[in-house]
Amino acid sequence: MRQIVITGHGDPNRLKVRDAPDPQPGNQALRIRVRASGINFADILARQGLYPDAPRPPCVVGYEVSGHVDAVGAGVRGDWVGKEVFALTRFGGYADIVVVPEGQVFEKPAALSHEQCAAIPVNYLTAWQLLVVMGALSAGDLPGISMVLIDGRITIGRSRNTPPAARAADVVKGHGPAGADH
Repeated sequence: MRQIVITGHGDPNRLKVRDAPDPQPGNQALRIRVRASGINFADILARQGLYPDAPRPPCVVGYEVSGHVDAVGAGVRGDWVGKEVFALTRFGGYADIVVVPEGQVFEKPAALSHEQCAAIPVNYLTAWQLLVVMGALSAGDLPGISMVLIDGRITIGRSRNTPPAARAADVVKGHGPAGADH
């Protein structure tokens, strides 16, 4: 398999591609042939040496992937093989093959691309966790604000009548003032 390794803390030039043996799924784990890997804040902070939970270099980071299952370990249903999935990896996701515990793997919705699904485990769920769980945001809390999952990304919209304090939610809106389109 091929991996992208952080060889030392610093700028993106510290990322190198290396070959490694294909991992084999152990008990309660699945092996995924990766089609897309998410890149998020934790990965960048790990490369910079600013993420306390990251392994020390040389290491392979990456918290989220999407692809298809090509092998399962003991204790995993065989019908996972061949399914398109996305998964939360907690490191190791910058590789073309990963092994992940079964409880961290989800079937990919047919309407979403692998690239879109690779953004769900960390990027989408972090935004949802911050807004809904920690922020206790619910329907009707902020007039004109709505949050929906469209095309695999969180979209937060606002109306013209949205108060200035609520306009910060536009940061996540694709094609909005923040210019995000990924």
